[in-house]
Amino acid sequence: MKNFLDNVSEITILLTGNGKFILDIKYKDFIIEEGRKLFNMLKENKFEEFLISLRELHEFIKKNGRPAEVLKEVDIIIPPLNINPEDLKKIFI
Repeated sequence: MKNFLDNVSEITILLTGNGKFILDIKYKDFIIEEGRKLFNMLKENKFEEFLISLRELHEFIKKNGRPAEVLKEVDIIIPPLNINPEDLKKIFI
């Protein structure tokens, strides 16, 4: 399935609470898959596992990305590390 990220060379991600980062497009599928895993963890009430995976995703993005301008539009938004997973589940599920 095609989406708007199929024709770009990099993606911009907002790490809520940590700023915006630009990553090479080669990480797109990994980031999207990690997002799906996080969503499934919420659905399955695996809140501790969710927080561990969220922290790992934040670290991955900071390690492999470079800071972006504050006004740059973002393609993907990642929740903050201090989020309450139960509250997040109420919003999304």
